[in-house]
Amino acid sequence: DLGGHTGGFLQYAALRGAGRMIGIEGQKEYFGLAQRLARLAGMNICFRQADLTRLSQHPDPSLYEHLGFLDNWLRAYGTIDHLLLLSMEKHLGTDTVLAWIDALPARHVYVESNAVKSPESYLSPRVAPSPLRAGIEARGGSFVGWSHDRNTRALFRLDKETR
Repeated sequence: DLGGHTGGFLQYAALRGAGRMIGIEGQKEYFGLAQRLARLAGMNICFRQADLTRLSQHPDPSLYEHLGFLDNWLRAYGTIDHLLLLSMEKHLGTDTVLAWIDALPARHVYVESNAVKSPESYLSPRVAPSPLRAGIEARGGSFVGWSHDRNTRALFRLDKETR
């Protein structure tokens, strides 16, 4: 989970039986809170702190290599089953979100867009798709629904093993 905040999605996955997990959070307070919450719940989730926004200047497909822990993870396990990039477009920018999708060997990728003002026009064939939507669709991904909290956001899924 890139930009996993307090680790809620990984904690939920652990409750549902997920195996090895890694959450990467840039903000020190959220990183520490994620570790404490998982520990208190008896969950074995690996959390690391890293500034993912710095990577926006490195569009190279090997952009994760300087993050030693992530490089070690990939050497040990070879792949990532599920990659979460939820509400990260506003922090990283579209190009960096797409670069992470391309760089990491994830079988399934889940992406949440920035807030959408008009869901109807977001999907309209008469309106040019957003750069994020166009990038995900160009990679074989598709729109799967909406998330609703204080804002509405588009949700996408990309199954890279079928590309």
